Amino acid sequence: MPPFIKTNVNDVLDSDIPDLEPSVELKGDLNDLLQAQKNQKPYKIQIVWRNVIIMGLLHVAAIYGATLCFGTAKWQTVVAAILLYVYTGLGITAGAHRLWSHRSYKAKFPLRLFLALAQTMAVQNHIYEWSRDHRILYSIDIDLLFYFANIVTNIVMG
Repeated sequence: MPPFIKTNVNDVLDSDIPDLEPSVELKGDLNDLLQAQKNQKPYKIQIVWRNVIIMGLLHVAAIYGATLCFGTAKWQTVVAAILLYVYTGLGITAGAHRLWSHRSYKAKFPLRLFLALAQTMAVQNHIYEWSRDHRILYSIDIDLLFYFANIVTNIVMG
């Protein structure tokens, strides 16, 4: 078996990975959970204007690029754009997501540099912020997340 695949559960657990358990004890039914959330300090939603502006400009540039792609761009430019799309996607999935958020594997410096550059080109914040936000996503109770996703899907889809 390759050396990077762990067969023992105790080998996989890292002591330096923060505890991702929710801050609310999730025992009982949904009413207990909602009551516990009422007792918590309310979360203040903040708009990060830097991200709003960057993502807005990114979408405007994508629309402009799509019009050029089907109009005046050479085939070499289209191929380069597709390769960069794949490269930046690799930076998010293999880099920020698997390597830095979940620590699914260890990488030497050349691969880390390769993935860091790809993640930076994807324009999705810096690595530490992306990983932190993703870990916060996993700290939410998954059953509750699926419960509300199912309700929204039923309302929207009918």
